[in-house]
Amino acid sequence: MLKLFPIETTIDKASSYEECIDFYKENDYKNIFINLDDEGKKIIDKITEIYPKQKIFLLNDKTEYLNNQNCELCTKEFNRHMIIKPINQDLLSKVICNKFNCEVKEIDSFTFTLKKINKLILKNFPYLTCNFNESYTTFKSERMSAQILLFVTDLLQEHNIKFEVLDYERIAVFRD
Repeated sequence: MLKLFPIETTIDKASSYEECIDFYKENDYKNIFINLDDEGKKIIDKITEIYPKQKIFLLNDKTEYLNNQNCELCTKEFNRHMIIKPINQDLLSKVICNKFNCEVKEIDSFTFTLKKINKLILKNFPYLTCNFNESYTTFKSERMSAQILLFVTDLLQEHNIKFEVLDYERIAVFRD
């Protein structure tokens, strides 16, 4: 258990279904973060059975859960919010301060993938900026090193995203 100050917050980490349900039955949580995988789905079902309105943040890095979700219904009726992994400190602060909005609301799988890639890039290179646009997206930094250039282009290729290195400061990403 970790106590964070000056905000009074208790954080518990469970490694299994049983441990998570035991924690849940013994404590009263304002927010719960659950990986959206097979075990996470079972945990969500059990928690919903116990307390249907529990606020749950679903940690996700796969686009398969996008198209079959109704974000408005999910948020209003079931108090569920999706976060694109990886999660960062800024996002956690928004959650704790109740200023978080579901990250997958009204986005397509291409935008979801770009947001995921952007988070991975920022985790390693926090000074890199990403500008989202309807027709294309750019990743920008003053004089990108070969290391950054390779990291970003490898991620884009891994996800089959078309891009063009415009100069040593920008990489443009294009929709199909």
